[in-house]
Amino acid sequence: MNKWDNEFEDYMRSTKNQCNSFKDDRIEWSPKVGVWLTMRWMLGRVNQFLKGKVPDPQNLYRDCKKNGISDPRRMTRDKLHAEVASCTKELE
Repeated sequence: MNKWDNEFEDYMRSTKNQCNSFKDDRIEWSPKVGVWLTMRWMLGRVNQFLKGKVPDPQNLYRDCKKNGISDPRRMTRDKLHAEVASCTKELE
């Protein structure tokens, strides 16, 4: 069992060393940019909710309220697309 454990540990270390980290430097970081990136990410979660792919949306409701996004239960797809376009334009 210890032999397998050591082999698995070596495997995990080798995969960690082979992993590449990618950083997108197109957008310069600032707190204001962070807010817009978070909002865009939250709107992606809302999109998944509207598609019916969120099994328990309670965390989504709380996070939307915390980030100033309207209630996903009352949001239409058109309003969602308008919000995403607004966030994208603001980031540009």
